[in-house]
Amino acid sequence: IVVSLLSSDATLKTLTINGQQIVVGGVRVINSKSTVDEMFTDLTVTAIANEPATDVFVDGDAGLINGIDNTVTITLTAPDGTAKIYTVIVHVKGDTSLDSLQINGDDVAPGDIYHLPFGSKNISVLATPTDATAKKVTVTKPSLVTGNNTVTVTIIARDDNTKSYTFTVHVDNDTTLKTFKIGTTVVHDGDAIEVAYGTKSITNFTATANDSTSTVSFIGNANFVVGDNDVTVRVTGKDGTFTDYVVTITVLDPSDDNSLSVFTINGQDAGDGDSINIPKSLTSVTVVATPNESHAKAVITGATGLKAGKNTLLVKVTAENGDISTNTITITVAANNDQWLLVDADPMAAVGVIIATDNDNTIAATNASSAAQFIANGTGWSVNWTPYWLTNKAVNLDAAKHLVIASGASATFAATGFAANSEARVYLGTTLLGTFTASGSGALAGSVPIATTVAPGNYTLTVSGFTAAYTARWVSVGITVKAGYATKTITVTFAGTATTLAAAAAKLLTPIVALVKGAGSVLIDIKGWAAGAKVSAALTKLGTTRATAIKTAITKLKVAGTFTLGFGGLEKATSKTSRGVITIRYAKP
Repeated sequence: IVVSLLSSDATLKTLTINGQQIVVGGVRVINSKSTVDEMFTDLTVTAIANEPATDVFVDGDAGLINGIDNTVTITLTAPDGTAKIYTVIVHVKGDTSLDSLQINGDDVAPGDIYHLPFGSKNISVLATPTDATAKKVTVTKPSLVTGNNTVTVTIIARDDNTKSYTFTVHVDNDTTLKTFKIGTTVVHDGDAIEVAYGTKSITNFTATANDSTSTVSFIGNANFVVGDNDVTVRVTGKDGTFTDYVVTITVLDPSDDNSLSVFTINGQDAGDGDSINIPKSLTSVTVVATPNESHAKAVITGATGLKAGKNTLLVKVTAENGDISTNTITITVAANNDQWLLVDADPMAAVGVIIATDNDNTIAATNASSAAQFIANGTGWSVNWTPYWLTNKAVNLDAAKHLVIASGASATFAATGFAANSEARVYLGTTLLGTFTASGSGALAGSVPIATTVAPGNYTLTVSGFTAAYTARWVSVGITVKAGYATKTITVTFAGTATTLAAAAAKLLTPIVALVKGAGSVLIDIKGWAAGAKVSAALTKLGTTRATAIKTAITKLKVAGTFTLGFGGLEKATSKTSRGVITIRYAKP
């Protein structure tokens, strides 16, 4: 029996660390110091003994520290107990990795492109190494410009292992808006705009980029539905970056408002169920019916073709959603205008005082009289009075600018602000002096006589008519009537066929001079008939020739009167004698 001795071989055949041959055939092929990358804090060690029965134990191959030398031992124990230790110094490169990187407080990873808004000039960079023992961390930041900018972070480990990281900071192109409007209304990102029911898009958007190289596009501006619709205005820079501005367009439900904000008839407020009286002969009224809601529609029927008596006017208002309301007005066309124009009680205005009313309501009036004209003004109207002598010559007011008219004389008036083509009346107290019709522009004009029977004293002169709304307008003025004119008749005769007055006849005319009180104070009417005939227009009349002779005789007396000559024409040849009848109207002393 041969018993083999136990082997004493405690040598390595091969030793590999992380694939790097350290020992081959028991011989070291490199220095015992080995360097590995910073990532290898745990090693892969392969140790093979020459003697298969030899035990191999590796220590120090795990938990290596970066940036320093780490010792790895390989202990071999032969079968007979012989031991041998191999020592390898392994240097793990210093850790140059980044634990975190923040730009402006935002986490960034290598290779990322970090965007900054247009116009950004500065950034903050915070770089944290994984290994707190790193010797140095440097950050290189450029002066920012529009477009790409490179930021470099360099980490120097404690063993001077160095690594640099680059990051791209992109300053976006200008994607701001210079103008952003809907119509004339300035809007902003996030605004909410209400639009009417049925709106399908916004056609009056104005969006202009500050940078002319940027483009503006609209997203969602079509096919709106009831409720909220987001319209995005996108501004895209030439680098492809963009900014969205969102406006919420709220399409309202269809309105059910069928009420009227304005409802007037002839300028007067009206309402459903009202009854309105209008003057005679008026065949139409002016109706203004404006819905409260702009999309509602008002249809008016019965405003024209009016007849005497009751008429029905309808205003049908249809809301946007189709709901309908109807306003019914009864319009009664009067048989006559007495209820508006009849003065059955004297207004009793004091002399020089103006009393003006519209629809029985007192309104403001201004006395703007001149020396020759009494002028009453109000808002939208005026009434001017001018006194005349019997010779139709205008005269001045008195010293206090009061309207004074002589009995037997007249006054003219001119007024504005009345209803077109409407009726008006003029009264002295309650006595009707005349009825007049306004022009198409609402102007009135006319002349009224003051009868010779009107006693001197204070009276009220009233114009009663209609406003443009066909309500009653009265303008009363306190006036004075003074003693008027008297009448005297003088008869002169002609002898034979003579056309001049005899001395006796001329003498009869002399008292006329005493009657004259000034220009325009006397009116002389010269007429006549054949001598011996009864006064009749059918008989032979005094002709122009002899009537002129009488006028000549009166003129020689320096009477500045107004003369009305005889019937005219030539006298008949058979007339041998004739007489002239001179009627004189003159101011009383």
